[in-house]
Amino acid sequence: MRQDGRENDTEHLRRAAECAPIGIICVSGATGRYVFVNEAFARMMLRTQQDILNTDPYEISIHGTHPDDRLASRRATERMAQGEM
Repeated sequence: MRQDGRENDTEHLRRAAECAPIGIICVSGATGRYVFVNEAFARMMLRTQQDILNTDPYEISIHGTHPDDRLASRRATERMAQGEM
């Protein structure tokens, strides 16, 4: 029974992310590839969800981040990769 509750929770969270008005993504730490991209993020990047899923996240980051914010974004990404965040 507990497993069913977790599956329902997982599905609920996935639906919430899919329907969120803000961009939400998930990148695999193991592969460095997108696992999930919601529609709001795709609209923000002016691309389809499938196009983003087939693109290197680094490329999206470079093109989607304002030049003034790139250093801070890179530092945050490095901290996440090291498990600090």
